[in-house]
Amino acid sequence: MADILFTDKYGRINEKDLSGKIIEAIAELRELDPSLSIHNWESEKEIAVALKLPVSLPSRGTVNGINILPEEPIILILNKAKYPYKAPTALSNRNNFPVDDVAHLNPTAPEQPACFCLHRGNIDDWFAEHSISDFVERVHSWLKDAACDELNRPGDDFEPIRFTSRYGINMFSEEDIIKRVAEYGAISPSTGGSAIILYDFLNTAGNNQLQNTDEYFLQNKNFIIKHSDAIRIQDACIQLNEESIAKGIGNRCLFGLLVWAAEMNIMHRYFSAIPDKLGAFLNWTDSLQIPLREVLIKYIKNDLNLLSGIPFTLVFPRPRKLIGHTTHLEIVNFITYPTITKEAGRIVWDNDSSVHAMTNLYPNSPSRAEEISGFKDLSKLGKFLMVGCGALGSKAVLHLAKSGWVKSTLVDNEIQLPHNLVRHGLLAESLWKNKAEALKAEIEKIYFGQTLDIDVRKKSIIDLLDGENSIKLQDHQFLIDATASNNVERFLTDTALPSQITYARMEIADDGNLGFLRIEGKNRNPRMDDLMMLTYDMAIQNSILSDWLQRNKKIQKDGYAQMEGITIGLSCSSDSVRLADETVSLHAASLTSGLRNQINKPRNSGNGSVRINHVDLNNNVSFHSSQVTFGPLNILKAKNIKDWEVRLKQETSEEMFSQLSANTPNETGGLLIGRVDYSRRTIYVTRVFTAPEDSIKTPYLFVRGVKGIPKMIRSIRKSTGGMLDFVGEWHTHSMGGSKLSTTDKKAVSELQSYLNKIPYPTFVLIVTPNKLHPYIFYPK
Repeated sequence: MADILFTDKYGRINEKDLSGKIIEAIAELRELDPSLSIHNWESEKEIAVALKLPVSLPSRGTVNGINILPEEPIILILNKAKYPYKAPTALSNRNNFPVDDVAHLNPTAPEQPACFCLHRGNIDDWFAEHSISDFVERVHSWLKDAACDELNRPGDDFEPIRFTSRYGINMFSEEDIIKRVAEYGAISPSTGGSAIILYDFLNTAGNNQLQNTDEYFLQNKNFIIKHSDAIRIQDACIQLNEESIAKGIGNRCLFGLLVWAAEMNIMHRYFSAIPDKLGAFLNWTDSLQIPLREVLIKYIKNDLNLLSGIPFTLVFPRPRKLIGHTTHLEIVNFITYPTITKEAGRIVWDNDSSVHAMTNLYPNSPSRAEEISGFKDLSKLGKFLMVGCGALGSKAVLHLAKSGWVKSTLVDNEIQLPHNLVRHGLLAESLWKNKAEALKAEIEKIYFGQTLDIDVRKKSIIDLLDGENSIKLQDHQFLIDATASNNVERFLTDTALPSQITYARMEIADDGNLGFLRIEGKNRNPRMDDLMMLTYDMAIQNSILSDWLQRNKKIQKDGYAQMEGITIGLSCSSDSVRLADETVSLHAASLTSGLRNQINKPRNSGNGSVRINHVDLNNNVSFHSSQVTFGPLNILKAKNIKDWEVRLKQETSEEMFSQLSANTPNETGGLLIGRVDYSRRTIYVTRVFTAPEDSIKTPYLFVRGVKGIPKMIRSIRKSTGGMLDFVGEWHTHSMGGSKLSTTDKKAVSELQSYLNKIPYPTFVLIVTPNKLHPYIFYPK
């Protein structure tokens, strides 16, 4: 047992003055140790409960002779007002506890009791579901593991120094520091070394006259230089600081110290109590053979202390790779604010100056953002071209950038107007700026100090792909259209794109109730327009899509929706659009996630896809997202007329071949459903209907019946809002022969007599055993 207990110097208190919850806890603890005592503690808000805890030691004694006793005196610190919502703190009650020999200790000030680290997460959350007895049992397990040297086993990663409090922030790249230490250390691996770090001082305006109590926020811009180089640029740094002060801004620079121990000087100690005064701290680094003292003298002698604070970074080797790191070299940051004088050529500083540990932060980088976001290999996806940086596009770009995918070209010819801020991903700082340019600036702030591959084009995509300053599409792997413009979609669909580009389009429709993400297949098959037709086709069975298309038809003039198309994308740039920001954000998050996940998968199948979001914005808000994939379409050129083509779903083609086989030797046929696009000279076929019951089938003649046909066509027109309709007829030639027979020509003439009145092209598809033969006739 230790001769002196920490609680010996604190007076005892009467437990009757404590809260009922604490009295209950003490009663529970007394069952474990009837001789426990209750004391005042350093803070009047806390009490200390001292008790003795038996420890299960190994039969042959503690491993490696660690000084753990068979009965350990411990202290439980309880907060008078916050217990049990604030968990107790467990301390050793002896002053000779082996703090440097065991892991999982919370660092404490010198001459303070050792503080046991009992839980990796939030101990208050753990304690909310456990009793005070459970807490003591956790202390018992900790002491048992310490006696067996199992708190940090040899096969585990080594535990780095843990600090209970930090002062200021030092952002640095661990990889860059280790690289520079390796370069300098290679000169003399048996001794320590040093370098100078040039920092950006990130404190905001208002700190022109820095005080010794100011926390520093520092960014290491990867400028790790020799002492001689620091002296050479010293005057330029001083001038920069003076100009910043004159302008009343906080941007300044300063020099910090980087000091490391010899590679062979491996440190096994855990350092739970690190001196917090400069004199004692330097004695501590001397004992570790880290040359901080001599480096500090050189630093001050050359007047490199530009500001009141002196930051320094220590690097020393550990026996194994550190927990949560990629190397065995531990990097810790400190700052001190000493009063310095120079007397008769001697450097004198105040040894009682405080030394504070600084919070170590990695600067943001795309690779780190990718890691934090839980993604892999996003950087290998290449560069994307974002067309449209409005409400939906801006949020998508920011989602991608924050997950580490920043290589991009941003295209938008609009400036940010006040009403745009209601739904845009950027805030008021972007007002009156070009949207694409403002997005780039914001991403550069996120990755301050990083070199990013982001281009900006302040024109429409139509101008950029048809002018002197055209974008090099071959430099991009993905084209994402978020413009909500039918014209842009049509232009990009009709434009020849390099083979390596995947074209995707995201849009919001139906007053925010629906969101769509369409991604073309390999070699642009299925193409963007194909995917839209296939989406219309889904409305035949999907009531949500059907309701949307029917509502759209109601707001169009008679016949407009059927013949002229539909506005799919909902432009959020207008202040007349009633659409909440959270609705845009919901769609943007889901569509971006779908985009990233889909294009990050192997595209061996070459399928296209449509992702559909549905938000129910009524009384009970709900959200649902689904994704459908589509294989390549069968693309046919008309046999009898130039420039017209037919685009059919593969399943549609297979159904007709199947019907030919099932009915041979008789001929069969039916109707084709889809859409006619005159401007593209294209007929889209989304589904096929087989011969009605009243049809006539013989080996040499097929006469399609009419039973159920009018009702079926009306149903399709209604469910698709007129977007799909009858587009043609098909029939088989089971014995072969791709040409129109005399009977076929007569049937075509009869069909033309009806369709010419609309006017509507006449489309007949002949199905032979191994091929489809389309014939298209203009209305007369």
